[in-house]
Amino acid sequence: MKPEVADAAKTIWAVEASRTAPLHATISKSSSACASGTRGLFATLRRHVLAVEAAFKLPAGFWFGPTLRAASRSWVDHSNTLAAPGYTVLGLKLNQSLAHGIDWFIEGRNLTNKRYAATTGVVGNANGVDIAQFSPGEGRAVYVGANKAF
Repeated sequence: MKPEVADAAKTIWAVEASRTAPLHATISKSSSACASGTRGLFATLRRHVLAVEAAFKLPAGFWFGPTLRAASRSWVDHSNTLAAPGYTVLGLKLNQSLAHGIDWFIEGRNLTNKRYAATTGVVGNANGVDIAQFSPGEGRAVYVGANKAF
């Protein structure tokens, strides 16, 4: 009998601050109730995920701030014998609003170059043995881009 998801994910806390110092933060919590009535977590679902971005207004239409993404461990197998550890990655973002609805940005992600498993495969029972089911997260990276509001 396959477990049925009663409550896959829900946002348990979110906040946005003022226009002059915007802060966007979300904490999500995932859980599931199996058909047997036991409470557990399906493989690959992280119990907690946190994404935070703060931006401080600077002169000449510039915005600058840190970013943070953190997640708790996730099980690789449905028997909960092998898990991918939790992780926290840090970044910085700079953007500028120009005339006519044009913005540009430069963003550095995972600036500490942390090695982590962003996702995993799923198996029935890994018996606690390390197997090739871990997909690496993004290493240190810099993105540059622009957008236009219509």
